[in-house]
Amino acid sequence: MKERLSDAVLQQPKLMESFKKEKYPKAFLEYKEKYYPVIAEISAIWEEKEEEEKNGYLDGVVAGYLDELREALEAFGKNKAVRHDKTDGCRMIQALYTVPMIRDTELPVAEALSERIVEGWKEAYPKYAYNIGDYKTLKDGFEKKQFCYITTAVCQTLKKGDDCYELMMFRQFRDGYLRKQPDGEALISEYYREAPGLIGRIDRLDNKEAVYQEIWEEHLSPCLSLIEHGENAACKEQYVRMVRGLEKRFQ
Repeated sequence: MKERLSDAVLQQPKLMESFKKEKYPKAFLEYKEKYYPVIAEISAIWEEKEEEEKNGYLDGVVAGYLDELREALEAFGKNKAVRHDKTDGCRMIQALYTVPMIRDTELPVAEALSERIVEGWKEAYPKYAYNIGDYKTLKDGFEKKQFCYITTAVCQTLKKGDDCYELMMFRQFRDGYLRKQPDGEALISEYYREAPGLIGRIDRLDNKEAVYQEIWEEHLSPCLSLIEHGENAACKEQYVRMVRGLEKRFQ
């Protein structure tokens, strides 16, 4: 049976089990090999179109893709918990596999198709938006363990693993956006220099779990939402305010 673009999400229910340092590269390459022909066919048709027809063709491809995802999600019924889990699962597969795979093909249509998928999904499911990413940044994120000690400490307190979606999104933000800013390397160096002492002071508190929960709710969760919606500059400002505030509070 011919593969469809939506199969890259819907036919991979256990894919996130391979989102671990030792498994991700192999799983990603196998995933890319399986769905490369789908992207290649879309790209070939797109290239044959007249310039004024190309946008309409991609709009149709993405509309069909999103319709198939919507139908699959609606089939799970009205149970909010189940719908949340399935929708979030679709979000994570797209963010960590599908869109990076499309971009990694480097086919002529890759960037335009990726951008439309990300924007189309965000419009359809704004609470489950995600930022456009790439395979190299995600893979390298497993090697560069820390985004900031604060982020890691909070996620560990919330019982989120080192390979969790949240940490990977922050690492992608660090290497895909922050490092490229004029003051990015200086900010990262400052965080790595100051954060261990800050975390040490918080860890000595009797209510450290409550403090980390507060940091998540007031700072990191909003930061993650900004990353998912492509508002990287606003995330940077929010994160800087958080660190400055915590340094003053726990000096």
